[in-house]
Amino acid sequence: MAGGSRRALFAAGRTVSWRKSLTGCCYHCEKRLEGPRPVTRDALCIFLRVCGHVHLHDDAAGRRASRLMPRNVMPNTPPPIRVNRAPVLTLWATVVAERLGYPPETALTLGRFVAGSSARAKAKRLGIIEETQEAEERRARAAELKPRRQTVHLLGWDIPVLAADDGTLRAEDDDKPASAKSAQSYVARAFGDRLAEARAAMEVLAAPLPPEELNRVGFRLYEKFRPDVPEGARGWGAKGELRVEQIAGAAG
Repeated sequence: MAGGSRRALFAAGRTVSWRKSLTGCCYHCEKRLEGPRPVTRDALCIFLRVCGHVHLHDDAAGRRASRLMPRNVMPNTPPPIRVNRAPVLTLWATVVAERLGYPPETALTLGRFVAGSSARAKAKRLGIIEETQEAEERRARAAELKPRRQTVHLLGWDIPVLAADDGTLRAEDDDKPASAKSAQSYVARAFGDRLAEARAAMEVLAAPLPPEELNRVGFRLYEKFRPDVPEGARGWGAKGELRVEQIAGAAG
């Protein structure tokens, strides 16, 4: 086991110890992991694999430690993820919301709201207003005329929230608590089997910053790693390439 400082990494209570070697290990029962400090491409690849194992096997009670060694493919940069920007922003906003202390179900609906609001604002700037978006705009204007409700500030947006049946908050969706299950399915469909990998990279990016600072600068960080799409209307709804190694390095 390497030396180095140990610090909290995940909201679920994981700790991480840095190794000097390009190896990693997940101690599932002890809720800790070891890996190289992700300051080089090879080290980042190993570290993201370790984080991915944490997410994929988190529910495996009593699982033995998973040891990860370098593979022939590890020095190569992981292939980009073909995805459009909305689910990327949804996932990133979810990670930020969890760092602010909101439970996963609340965070998912807040993330979906941020992405939807951002998309509508862009459509308005581009003059791309579809019937469904016009209806959403009318609902938004109507909501502004209603008595003030509780709001959550996330990545520059003030999000109206309502209590769900279990008492936890959800973003408001047409006067009802938004569905966390629907938001999770949306993100899972967009990322496929690369979801754990992308989320782990986002958590690496978010971890060093204090929660309030992360919320303040979070959208600018997203702009550094979001997929590149054509400018203007041509890029509306288009898929681009999300490069995982750029996510964790966006703060540099």
